[in-house]
Amino acid sequence: MLKNISIFILFIFSTNVFSCSCDSVGTITNKVFKENQLIALGRVIKVDTTDFQLIVNLKIDKSYYGKTDSIIQVYTNPGGAACGITAKPDEEWLIFAYLNNKKIETDLCTRSKNINNPISIVYDTKFLEKDLDFLNNYIKK
Repeated sequence: MLKNISIFILFIFSTNVFSCSCDSVGTITNKVFKENQLIALGRVIKVDTTDFQLIVNLKIDKSYYGKTDSIIQVYTNPGGAACGITAKPDEEWLIFAYLNNKKIETDLCTRSKNINNPISIVYDTKFLEKDLDFLNNYIKK
């Protein structure tokens, strides 16, 4: 009897699983572009870990929108189910970020993309080239 109750309790609690859920990002528009506080292309130089976040240290190669230093720290949740990006040193990232409590943050639900491996659950790879074209044309204006 105790075994059956234990299995039942385990079953009840195992069905409440939280995971990241984002809408598909679609084609970039001026409205979508201006919803971000920072858009930049850069290379990851280091990733630090805290108890609740990853801190991605990024050397900026090109800034498309927002003010930025040559090296910035971008905060994100730790990977996958927490909607965080999984950046690694030497990867090149196109970062779409927002400010939260004076920190630059990003997540899987933004257009942030690993240029070296543009596979994503919310970001169709065909949009990467279109995004880069849009951004390059925007800064020429």
